[in-house]
Amino acid sequence: MCKNSITDGICKDEKMLSFYLAIIDNIEEKCKFEELYLLYRFTMLKTAENVLRDFSLAEDAVHEAFLRILSHIGKIDEIDCNKTRAFVVIVVKNISLDMLRSQNRHPVTELEEWEELPAGHDTDPEQELLGKESREAFSRALSVMKKTYADVLALSIVYELSDKEIAGILGITAANVRVRLCRGRQELIRNFREGTKEHGSEE
Repeated sequence: MCKNSITDGICKDEKMLSFYLAIIDNIEEKCKFEELYLLYRFTMLKTAENVLRDFSLAEDAVHEAFLRILSHIGKIDEIDCNKTRAFVVIVVKNISLDMLRSQNRHPVTELEEWEELPAGHDTDPEQELLGKESREAFSRALSVMKKTYADVLALSIVYELSDKEIAGILGITAANVRVRLCRGRQELIRNFREGTKEHGSEE
């Protein structure tokens, strides 16, 4: 890569960051968003490129993702952690999939590089109810379920977002969110029970 290309990329990053920060009024949230942007912009771009296979479209997806994240920056406590990394990946991945659907260039496939949520995270109320051994089965159940449902469950349970907030992030209706949550919980319970049985039989 030539020096001019690197310089142009840095200048573009600085301009975009300045644009986002100008939207935020709160000083603390400005600092938080700047840290998030600098830490995850390349991860988000890679995620979008894996779906769209087009750098320019991936940049558009990342831009839209940051705009949506801006509305919920106050709900993010710690920036450099698996929980926040998973959150930004979920947002940009779903935006990229929506763009792919609208392009109708080829069938949409699930993103293999989707980042799973950390097992046993202490902010997850459902996992807090489980014992250590059952928690592992719970994590396995979540990891094998349909990602459309897993994303909505993660945003609802781990990030404690409302149906309306999830709808805004994913670009779907609140009614659709409720349907996915219902079906996701059913699939999660089924996978959890099956995982627990298999684990028990192995012992």
